[in-house]
Amino acid sequence: MNNVSPNTIYYNSFEMFDSQWIDENAVSHDYDYESNEGVIVLKDGVTEIADSAFADSISFRKVTIPSCITKIGPGAFAGSGIECVTIPDSVEEICDGAFFQCFSLTSIFIPRSVEKIGDEVFGGCTDLTSIVVDKSNTVYDSRYDCNAIIETKTNKLIVGCVNTVIPNDISEIEAVAFYCCDNLTSAVIPDSVRRIGDSAFSGTGITSLYIPNSVTRIGEAAFCGCSNLNSIEVDTNNVVYESPNNCNAIIETRTQQLILGCANTIIPNYVKSIAPGAFCDCERLEYIDLPESIESIGKYAFSGCTSLTSVKIPINIIEIEDGTFNKCSRLAFVKIHDSITKIGVSAFYDCGLTEIKIPATVFEIGDSAFIGCGGLKSIVVDHRNPYYDSRENCNALIETQTGILLTGSENSVIPDSVTEIATGAFMKCSGLKSINIPDSVTKIGEMAFYCCEGLTSINIPDSVTEIGQDAFNDCFGLTSISLPNSLTEISDNLLWQCKSLKSVVIPNSVERIGKTAFWGCTGLETVIIPYSVTEIGEDIFAECDSLREIVVPKGMRHKFDELLDENLWSRIVER
Repeated sequence: MNNVSPNTIYYNSFEMFDSQWIDENAVSHDYDYESNEGVIVLKDGVTEIADSAFADSISFRKVTIPSCITKIGPGAFAGSGIECVTIPDSVEEICDGAFFQCFSLTSIFIPRSVEKIGDEVFGGCTDLTSIVVDKSNTVYDSRYDCNAIIETKTNKLIVGCVNTVIPNDISEIEAVAFYCCDNLTSAVIPDSVRRIGDSAFSGTGITSLYIPNSVTRIGEAAFCGCSNLNSIEVDTNNVVYESPNNCNAIIETRTQQLILGCANTIIPNYVKSIAPGAFCDCERLEYIDLPESIESIGKYAFSGCTSLTSVKIPINIIEIEDGTFNKCSRLAFVKIHDSITKIGVSAFYDCGLTEIKIPATVFEIGDSAFIGCGGLKSIVVDHRNPYYDSRENCNALIETQTGILLTGSENSVIPDSVTEIATGAFMKCSGLKSINIPDSVTKIGEMAFYCCEGLTSINIPDSVTEIGQDAFNDCFGLTSISLPNSLTEISDNLLWQCKSLKSVVIPNSVERIGKTAFWGCTGLETVIIPYSVTEIGEDIFAECDSLREIVVPKGMRHKFDELLDENLWSRIVER
């Protein structure tokens, strides 16, 4: 392993790594378990490390690429655990995302041979501290020891890191140049910069931002997720953007659209719209006054604002876009006024809402709009709404035409006209203690009662023929469940980590038990499996520490010896 060969990849890893690309392109592959070193001898003529060849190799630490390689393919090492990579002076092209999200990568050296670097090659490499380009390279440089990769001809900065000092002659900061560089707390943008690309500083730790007068374009989500931002200022001579009266926001002058805000933003009363993701992940934003001048709020505009407690939606808004208040975990109240017609996908996903009032004007509610709002106590739909209802004061949101219960609360009573309980309908409803499912219901969707920690028992009628995977996942308090005789499948993860469950009787109609169906049911002592079962997934009883008996029909032990893992054979009882 000491002599470097022109067609040999040397790597250091906690384990031997195999992939289809290695199988197809290697003459040999050896690994020393004592030194944790691997050697891959490539076939003659191999000049490219192909797409995703070493992707997600999280045990990798060091890689030396041989001099026969001229091209590193798209995503070749994406998501790997490499800390150090040696790129030889033979590589001419590094393709899109080749080292994307290599979180442990600390340094990069670009040799003189490299002529083309694709998009997002080093995007999301959060631990990068050193970036150097060989001084002989004619296409790229790292001038003035700036710790960045710059496209020489265009003066475009394409990759930066925590130690980057942006040179005064840079014209553009490329998309995702500093993406998720969360250790970057400050960045001085010089007045030579005209364009800032999409997601250029997204997810960084910058605390203040000054936009010089030279900047004429700021890309989408350029500063999205910069949760530490306290101060935003635009040079008063900038003709495209403004931040009047110390409002701590960036506003596009022509459209009067607010494209970026922070915890200290005061929105001027002339702003017409809020851009998608404008306040995304602004975790310290507790309150925001939305002036009545606002006519639209973009997708995910306030997503992840975990300290936001209440919002008054301006009267001119007619649509709550996808993910607008997604994961606003402390948002307890939002008034949905009578001009709202649409509520988008995941608009209030995982919010802290305690009540929902749907006006008569709403004709469309997107998937997962209120999923994960575990604190809901009251759901009321205006009786004049022709599309949705909360019939019989049921404290639930029901699609009128189909009878599907879309969202429930801890006080829901399911009417006997409901046909289906939708995906995630009661997800995280920790206050739900019990629920009666009427025999009008034929289907329970995926994750329908996911993480209902207070639910202690449930009887499912024989009308139900399908229960989606994860339907009762993490129902820690569930002590008993009656599964219907109409069920043909126990879906994957159905009762995952139902730690209080003592026993389960699987109905005679069941033919398949999905993987990890009972994983982590630490209190489970007895399971009765009928003859009808012909397929059992992996790890169905993993971490079931109290399991004493797996009861099967008399004379059928041989069948279940084949279906169950060997480590469970001693617990099989014929009865």
